[in-house]
Amino acid sequence: KRQNLLKEIHVELPDIPTGVIARFLSLWARHRARQLGTQRITMNYMFMWPGFIRYMSRDFDLYCYTLNKPALAKKWKQHGLSGCVTDRPDLFTTKEIPGL
Repeated sequence: KRQNLLKEIHVELPDIPTGVIARFLSLWARHRARQLGTQRITMNYMFMWPGFIRYMSRDFDLYCYTLNKPALAKKWKQHGLSGCVTDRPDLFTTKEIPGL
């Protein structure tokens, strides 16, 4: 299984963070993250909203992909989003979103 391979890699390279990538199944992602012993979950931004982010970020470092909307990233950061994956980094500047 992939999770066993990730566990083995984590034993050999403990400084490299592991995480779970899930499209939209938050219960599955939480379960899998607990199995792996990781705090990081990355999910599709289209399935997120402020209440969901607050809930998930209580127990996990929550990231989203592929978010190309700086204003939305800034808003969600206030609700607990840890970070985002984007294919348009040119839209994001530290001047616009300090600390992101």
